[in-house]
Amino acid sequence: EVGDWSLKGVVQLGKMENLEPYIANWKGAKDLIPGLLNSVRVTEGKAYIIPNGVYAKTLFIRPDIVSKYGITEAPETMEELYNYCLKITNPSKNQYGFDFRGKGYPTTFIDIVVTSFIDDIDPSNMYKLKNGELWFKDPRALKGLELYINLYKNTAPKDAINWGFDEQVNAFVAGITPYLFQDPDTTGLLKNLLKEGQYITTPLPVGPSGKVYPSYGFGGWGITNYSKHKDLAWEFIKFFTTPEISSYFCKEYGALPVLKSVFNNDPYFNGGVFEGWKKMFENPEKYVFTSYPLANPAWPKWTQFQEETMQQALLGKLSLDELTTKWENYWKKAFGME
Repeated sequence: EVGDWSLKGVVQLGKMENLEPYIANWKGAKDLIPGLLNSVRVTEGKAYIIPNGVYAKTLFIRPDIVSKYGITEAPETMEELYNYCLKITNPSKNQYGFDFRGKGYPTTFIDIVVTSFIDDIDPSNMYKLKNGELWFKDPRALKGLELYINLYKNTAPKDAINWGFDEQVNAFVAGITPYLFQDPDTTGLLKNLLKEGQYITTPLPVGPSGKVYPSYGFGGWGITNYSKHKDLAWEFIKFFTTPEISSYFCKEYGALPVLKSVFNNDPYFNGGVFEGWKKMFENPEKYVFTSYPLANPAWPKWTQFQEETMQQALLGKLSLDELTTKWENYWKKAFGME
């Protein structure tokens, strides 16, 4: 089993089998959710694992909290989300809107908001436009960054600049911040901390582009290239990726299913607290699942660099121009575009 962030390094050790010849003759590949296979093709466009579970952000909402302020609809756009959060924020009552992620790999939170302002992101690379250029100096990105910073400054507790996953979940459960972007493993925690109906999920809000660019996190099964039983190993992977087995594994493990048929046919995933993800997977033109440059050697240091520079901007120690220049220079060097 190999996870997404370590996949490139493990493949580079030269001990994993290229699964493309198997995939070419596998009817079950058509049942994988949109974009998932592309997400695992981080080395020369080849897949070395088949995902067994998926992690992706959606919007969690506390309807019991926001309804007190006359809000009964889920925000469909980033602007609506900001306005709803602004409407309910009242620091004197310890009531805020957006459940901000300041520390502990906030990369996906930043990028979900910022890239939603851009309509031509390259689905194979979160940091490039379809024309191959970086977007950090694009005026649309600056608008997205302004909204992201305003979500913090105007609708989140000031100490949220230091919040990680635990603090986010605690504030959501307490009702302090009833709008949260998070992954499906959060549902396992909330099942024990909130009553049924106290929270719902809805699709991520789209930006002015009419789109939003979530990303997949995943783990998956691969085959060692020195195995004496490669075909038998592939039979196991196929077996594991059937609707019945995949559904069982994801329920017990706390991941999203990798198969469209499980979402459509299993009542557990087909609605309820999984409604947000289900709707997003049904509309890939609007919710464009996009890959990070995990294969790039500069990736491991990027998340920490982005977190530190973003914090400086949130505290007013860096202007947006200085911030985006640092980001642009980082990836220009990483992609050999200097």
